[in-house]
Amino acid sequence: MMKNEEINFEDFLGRRTLIVGDVGTGKTRLLSYFLDYLIEERGCEREVTLIEMAPAYKGIGAPVESYT
Repeated sequence: MMKNEEINFEDFLGRRTLIVGDVGTGKTRLLSYFLDYLIEERGCEREVTLIEMAPAYKGIGAPVESYT
């Protein structure tokens, strides 16, 4: 998936959305693209708070900041 490809992030504004998928399918990458959209394109840097609580485990997972 390329950044913002085939996804209209406007459709997600004001809604609750759950991102699910198998390991390595791009869930964190998708979240990072959405955060980039909110901050860079919508100017919402003061309205966005990200609290990451899931640590990497045995080489699986990476913090969102590694994608931005």
